[in-house]
Formats: sequence, C-alpha cells, structure tokens
Amino acid sequence: MGTFVNVELMMLLAFCSYCFLSYVLLKSPFHWHQYPMMTFRAQNVAHRAGGGEAHENTLNAVLRFCTWKDDISKSIFNIYRSACNGADMVELDCQLTADGKVVVAHEDYLLRVAGVNEYISNLPYKKLPVMKKQVESETDPGKVADREEKIAKTILEVKSPETQNVEERRIPLLEEIFQSLRYLPINIDIKQDDEILINEVSSNVTASQQWALLLFKKVNRMVIEYEREESTVWGNEDEEISKKLYALNPKVHLFFSAKRVIRLLFLFYTGLLPFVPMKERFLEIPMLSAVSSYPEVRRKFGMFANLIMQMGDALLLSPVLFDHLSRRKIHVFLWVLNKEEQFKRAFELGATAVMTDYPTKLAEYLLHHPPKEPVEFPRLEAVAEGIEIAKKEVEAVAEGLEIAKKEVKSLCP
Repeated sequence: MGTFVNVELMMLLAFCSYCFLSYVLLKSPFHWHQYPMMTFRAQNVAHRAGGGEAHENTLNAVLRFCTWKDDISKSIFNIYRSACNGADMVELDCQLTADGKVVVAHEDYLLRVAGVNEYISNLPYKKLPVMKKQVESETDPGKVADREEKIAKTILEVKSPETQNVEERRIPLLEEIFQSLRYLPINIDIKQDDEILINEVSSNVTASQQWALLLFKKVNRMVIEYEREESTVWGNEDEEISKKLYALNPKVHLFFSAKRVIRLLFLFYTGLLPFVPMKERFLEIPMLSAVSSYPEVRRKFGMFANLIMQMGDALLLSPVLFDHLSRRKIHVFLWVLNKEEQFKRAFELGATAVMTDYPTKLAEYLLHHPPKEPVEFPRLEAVAEGIEIAKKEVEAVAEGLEIAKKEVKSLCP
C-alpha cells in the first residue's frame, strides 16, 4: 500500500513539475525556438489586394497601394509605398494557365469572377477573359466591389474609357505584381488545381502533381529573381503543398497548413508546445464568428451556425497561445475581418495583423486605435529611426572619402 502511495505521489509531482515547466516556457520560450527578427511586421493585410474596394486580385487593386513618380525623362516610373491606403502587406492567390503563365486569381474556375464556364488551367494567358464589372465578395456576402472610375496610373498608356475599363478588370500576371510592389511584403496562397482535365484517369494524380510542381517552381523563380525571399510569405491549407514549398525554398516564410494548425492546437492544450520547434513563421487563421453569416456556413450548420462558430473561436483564438507565438516571433493573422468590432477584438486578443477586404477602412481604424505592441516586436518607428541613422552615417563616410580623394589629387599634380 505504501509503495502504491509513493508511486502516485511521484506521478503527481512529475505532472505538477511538467505543468509548471510548460507554463514557464510559454512565457519564456527556449532561445533556440525563437526566430530571428524579421525585416517587416504587418498589421493591415489587404485580402485579395483589397477585394472590397476594387476588383479582387487585379493590378488596379494592387496599384492603390503605390504612388507613382516620374523621373526627368518621364519614361521610367518608380513605385513607393503609399500611406493613404495603409496596407502593410498584400495577400494574393496564384493559378497556372495552359501555357504556363502564373496569374493572380483565387480560383481556377472562372464563372464567379468572369461569368465564363471555363478554367484558367485550360486557357492560354492571352485568351483569359476580363472580370465582370461587378463581382460579389465571397468574404463579405451581399457586397460588390465598387468599380473605380479612374484606373490607377500604370506604365501602359490608357487612351479611352473603354480600354481603361477593360484594363482595370484584367487578370494579371504575378510578375506584374512583383514589378509593381518592389518593397511591399506579399502573402501568396499557392493553389493546386484539383480539376485539371486529363484524358487518362490512371495518370490524373501524376499529371496534377507535375502541374502543381511547375507552379511552385515558377513562383519560386520569381521570388528569387525579384529578391523577395525575406518579404514573401507563402503556403496552402494543404499539408502536402506546404511540404513541397518548404522543400523547394526554406528561406521563404511559410504559413501553417490546416493540418499543422490542428497539431499546433493539440500541442498547446497538452502543454507540449513550448518543447516543440516550428518551421512556420505565420499562423493565418479565421475568426470563425466572422464567417457565421456566410451562406455556405448557414447551409451546413443551420440554426446552430452561430453557436458552433463561437465554440470554434473559444478553442482557436487563445490570447495565451498568441502571446507565446509572439514571443517566438511567429506572426498571427486573423481573416477575413471587415467590421470595426472585429478589428478591435482581433488586436485585443493579441493578433499581429488583420486580413481585410477593406484596407483603407482598417488603416483609418488603426490611426485612431493603435494596437498595443506585441511583446517581442520592436516599434516600426524605432526601426525606421535606426535606418535613418545608418543612412546618415553612410553619407558621412562617403563625404569623408570624397574629401580624402580631393586631398590625394592635390598632393599628386
């Protein structure tokens, strides 16, 4: 009997020690589980380039986050970040055309956005239709993006209202986005087409995998070519796609797949999370209560939709979890939030950023309600100040070298 009591006591002591150590490491993670500081930190992420304010995933939508400045010859344009629209990052989706062009589009099937019963993967790029004048938002049911009367200024000269209208609704190449947004971070959801038409059923899986791999390689080539490894986040909810992306280029920041999110929650609620390393740098999850009004959610869960979504939020949106991830320098994005009360709740929970269809609206909110700085993220103003100081030091060194050069010339006639 005494031995049995001793075993129970030992087990209780071990369990208490484990709980205590887990709690301590939640607040102070192992230094080898912490990532180095990133070169950027976003708070305002334009979902599908701000699909509630312009046609989703279009170049016209993207260019709203830029201002254009002519050089002396007025033939070259330089793009700079614009404070007026306020987005810190643009979220986009990628597909592959029949002739191997990487385009920016959320889904392969064109019916919703273009009104055409066709697939992007079946058409060459030049045959892609333009988007409809009005496209209903998937993430803000019942709302239609307002078509801007004047397209953002582009390198291409627009000569007529008709051409202008078509240009602003064109499905763009990913490379055009990279060329336009040289310095603004981009979040890419790389889609794998599950509906490619293959003649041989037995070879369908192999062909699909080859097609997806071609898309991954093309996106990776552009990321490297435009020196975007430090300012790009990519991934997919499918774990297999995420694995391939990470294997292809581990330098590009990865977000959690759906399977890895479930694993993350299991580790967190069992107390194991502080002991487990993570390869992902971004946790991008929904605020489920925000999607409870979606028609498909209503159809699936009926009268219990609100209750189920609230229960999901209670499980998923833990301030303790977000705080721990912040200390490990893992960023937390909540999507897709379009109302002020949702913005408020997200930042109060400790989210790093909000994905929204209305980045201008979120920018206005952040202007009047700046969120508390996450524990391990320095203020952006401090980073900017450091860059400015370094710039002045470089200028001083250059000036000193110029003076020395003149002195050497004077000594050597």
